[in-house]
Amino acid sequence: MNTMRTIYLRCLLGFVLCFLNVSHANSTELLSENHLVQAVGEYCYDGDTCKLLLLTSASKPDDLTGKLKQKLFGHSNVGLFHINYRISGIDCDERISKHWDPRLVQHQDEIQKYGMPAQKRMNELVKYKVIWMRQSTIGDYGRPVVELFVKEGGKFLNLGLQLVKEGYCEAYQGTPKSPPFWKKIIPFAKEPYIKAEGEAQRARLRRWSHPKYLSPYAYRRLKHLPIEDIRKFMRPFEERAQVKKDILAFLKKKKKESPKTTVASAAESKHKK
Repeated sequence: MNTMRTIYLRCLLGFVLCFLNVSHANSTELLSENHLVQAVGEYCYDGDTCKLLLLTSASKPDDLTGKLKQKLFGHSNVGLFHINYRISGIDCDERISKHWDPRLVQHQDEIQKYGMPAQKRMNELVKYKVIWMRQSTIGDYGRPVVELFVKEGGKFLNLGLQLVKEGYCEAYQGTPKSPPFWKKIIPFAKEPYIKAEGEAQRARLRRWSHPKYLSPYAYRRLKHLPIEDIRKFMRPFEERAQVKKDILAFLKKKKKESPKTTVASAAESKHKK
């Protein structure tokens, strides 16, 4: 019963969030609190995925972090929803898990060097902080895709954009999914992220300072392969577009060869018997 109630409330909350975020404002307009939904940062799994707590009862913003800490230790009755959010506009190195990629854990610093540093930096910006968010669409696994902001000196600081500026993450190279048909939102603008990435590249900040580079996109496409094959695609970041084409061609060739290899192996095995 409790499980069904939780599922129902989460669905209802997601529906409400869609309409809380409604705005006809242009993306270039100065942000105001009317355009954003308030939450509290709890924890970031990596540089571009965080768990936030959405407050469902009236509370003063200055008291949110205190209530969050109480909630984490089970001493608060304040209604909070734990929701995982994907941060829009950025793509960060993956944290290689021993549960999902045990073969590659030992190669974390070689192929996804900034997975852990990006997570640490985002936690510094998010954890136990009052966060403002603006949703752009619904991503994989049903996660809301949002831009996150904190208030500094009366202005909003875009946290995802900040990580790109500092060289921890890169601008998201894919095409964002279209928002749900029932929802009007402030259009998501990629240009600031692409500009920030270019500036970080020219300054050779962090991820852009290494002669051999593997993008998060490339890692996700190649992680099922032996480390020797992955290393073939580690090249200077200036070749990123060509590497993407080479990966697609390589995987297409592998897919074609795969059935033939299986048939040949079966025939050889039968012959030995």
